[in-house]
Amino acid sequence: MLTRSLKLLSILCLFNLNSYSSANPNSIIINTQPENRKIVGGEDAIHGEFPFMVSLQIYNNNHFCGGSVISSRYILTAAHCVASYSVQSIVVGKHATYNNNGATTIRVKRQIVHPQYDAYYLYNDVALLELENDIPYKYKPIQLANEYITSTYAGQGMYTTVIGWGDTQGTGNPYVLQKVDVPITSTRICQNAGGIYSNICAGLPQGGKDSCQGDSGGPLFIKTNNGFYQVGIVSFGSGCAQPNRPGVYARVANFKSWIEQYLTQRDKVAIAY
Repeated sequence: MLTRSLKLLSILCLFNLNSYSSANPNSIIINTQPENRKIVGGEDAIHGEFPFMVSLQIYNNNHFCGGSVISSRYILTAAHCVASYSVQSIVVGKHATYNNNGATTIRVKRQIVHPQYDAYYLYNDVALLELENDIPYKYKPIQLANEYITSTYAGQGMYTTVIGWGDTQGTGNPYVLQKVDVPITSTRICQNAGGIYSNICAGLPQGGKDSCQGDSGGPLFIKTNNGFYQVGIVSFGSGCAQPNRPGVYARVANFKSWIEQYLTQRDKVAIAY
């Protein structure tokens, strides 16, 4: 079981970091040497297509994990990205890995890890970053899907989108934000991949399209007439894009109440529920 985090092998392997995986939760092996990986089987996102996408920066402002803008001051990400490490800042509006042209960098004020996060099994793999300053209004937050939206628009067989700067395994541009559409799997397949009730899984039976190392913390989402809704957070998987081994995501609907307790009234008004 490897977490889908940590793209900077040359830097981050110096630290004790959880890497990406899935497998049976009773026989999980945590890989402490993160691999250099990205979205597999996807394509280049259009510059500015997903204004809520965020790059988490640590150690000399290097990309570490993904995240999403959910309010004027808060970023949603995976707990395994931040539980033991200090995120220095986030970059919003970033498109290519090699520069931050036109992007905005904001310092992180506080990291909030879900109180029931389990670093071994990756249960409750959810965290928030509170920022020192407001995110510019042009980076509109992604909406948080409740259970009704999740079951209506992200039920078994329905397609969702996941994005990130992780490993493409040779299937796409390694320097530009990638996107790929993947269908939600059945509960049984998700459980076989290591997921529990607070997870949602997505992937093709034959494999070939998936999130991967470097994509942890990023959003799994759907687009409706009312805009984007985040249904999952990239968490872990068994390898990447393997047959019958879907990506496992923290199910946002299960954590919506916990997330909202940290948002100010102004933040809540800024997000359409």
